[in-house]
Amino acid sequence: MAALGDVVECSMTSPDKRFQRPSAKITVGAGLLDREEEKKLVGQRVGDTQMLICRGSEVSVTILSVKKRCVPPLTDEMVDALGLEGVRTVEQYHTYLVEQALDERFSNESYAVIQSVLQTVRERSEVLITQEDWQQSVQWDINRLSVIARFDGMELEKMTAAEFEGRIPVQSYYELVAMLQRDAWQNTWQMLLGRKLAEEDGFTVTEAGYEDFLAELAASWNSTVEAYRPAYPYAYYEAIQYRIHYYDAVSDYIRKNIYRED
Repeated sequence: MAALGDVVECSMTSPDKRFQRPSAKITVGAGLLDREEEKKLVGQRVGDTQMLICRGSEVSVTILSVKKRCVPPLTDEMVDALGLEGVRTVEQYHTYLVEQALDERFSNESYAVIQSVLQTVRERSEVLITQEDWQQSVQWDINRLSVIARFDGMELEKMTAAEFEGRIPVQSYYELVAMLQRDAWQNTWQMLLGRKLAEEDGFTVTEAGYEDFLAELAASWNSTVEAYRPAYPYAYYEAIQYRIHYYDAVSDYIRKNIYRED
């Protein structure tokens, strides 16, 4: 039997395609669909079907499984102890969770649109890319992969198709170089626009950010900062950050002006 805070796996059907899902997980009462409507799921059992009104649409929800919450009732003190910026109360925490879920949904649904916008801008832009810029982008990527390959006791230039399998979608070093050469054109273009945008909006890349990046990367792979530094020289990190900055700007524009969450 479902209760507030339980994680309910369910199938959803609706005339609204946003809610056509064969399997979805909902924390009852968190508000991902609608906080008040989700309360109708309280007391429901596996196999039960309940009609909800979510953002103006009828949604038929059939319970597939119920995972009981094995924690005490959430309090403001517990939320405050999480240390989340601007989140101090249970109400704020619920809002935070909903925002996180919406951000994840936007990320999943917007990739193709963002790529389409990037391609359109690229086709209509006049950006001077020098051969040196393009070659440098290729070399950075090759150098990074060479360092990482050595971590596994391999030499990138001599890796076999079997060694590439599961790592990079190529079968030889020469295929890899060709792939990186293709990618370098877009990467260089995006980096240059990101750098130009940074000059206009004040975005900066810092040494402190670089050191934090290396530390997080090393920790995630149970390695050391100095082991990863050769794979990511500062200039390479800087170029990546400019690319990300431009991508984020396009993403933010789509989120604010095109994407509709309701």
